Amino acid sequence: MILEKEKGLSSFTLKLIAILAMTVDHAAWLFVPTQSFWGQTLHIIGRLTAPIMFFFIAEGYRHTRSVWKYAGRLFLFAAISTLPFSFYNTGKWSFYSFGIMYTLALGLLSIFAYDKIKNPIVSTLLIFILCAASLYGDWPILGVLFCLSFHIFHGHYKKQCVAIGLMSILYYVDRIITHVNNGGIFLDGVLANLFLLSIPLPIFILKFYSEEKKGKHSLRWIFYLYYPLHLIVIGVLFWNFR
Repeated sequence: MILEKEKGLSSFTLKLIAILAMTVDHAAWLFVPTQSFWGQTLHIIGRLTAPIMFFFIAEGYRHTRSVWKYAGRLFLFAAISTLPFSFYNTGKWSFYSFGIMYTLALGLLSIFAYDKIKNPIVSTLLIFILCAASLYGDWPILGVLFCLSFHIFHGHYKKQCVAIGLMSILYYVDRIITHVNNGGIFLDGVLANLFLLSIPLPIFILKFYSEEKKGKHSLRWIFYLYYPLHLIVIGVLFWNFR
């Protein structure tokens, strides 16, 4: 997974890419028709974000001094981000669902369950419960499984590619089926969700991760704060000035 560290991409660079892509993606969901050329293009850019975030949950688990403090920080900002995420999606300051921070926290706990609980039945059951709980957040189920995949296949780049690729294809098919079941036309579902096939693309960028810690601490807090703040800004621009 790691190439030449001195020539690779630092965590600062990768997280900055994730922040910029997230902003593009969230703006596109509200301002650009999904099935348009620009809608698909901007959402392809946006697919860079989540896999990078899930990857750093697995990396964070390996390097953190306290999983519980790490999880607590994620849950805290998940709570802080709940109303901004709901406002972004509905234009109302009321509960809609939890955002990505919530899913990241569950992904971290799923890695902990897999790694520390030796009874496979118990650990599998807990991971199943965490996946079910993620249905109330962004990137449900898939986000938890991505975090697990990055952890389980750490150091095995090809296996990561296969795992993320297969899950992305299954997710794409699931979205098409959901679209049809909701009364939509099959071809519309195929075209509207094409951008989902780009989910594995960040894996090729992550291949160049150098584990360099440049800018780690500052960007960590910037990202935590940026997430709810950018949702508020985009939401205000859309719901009040459209």
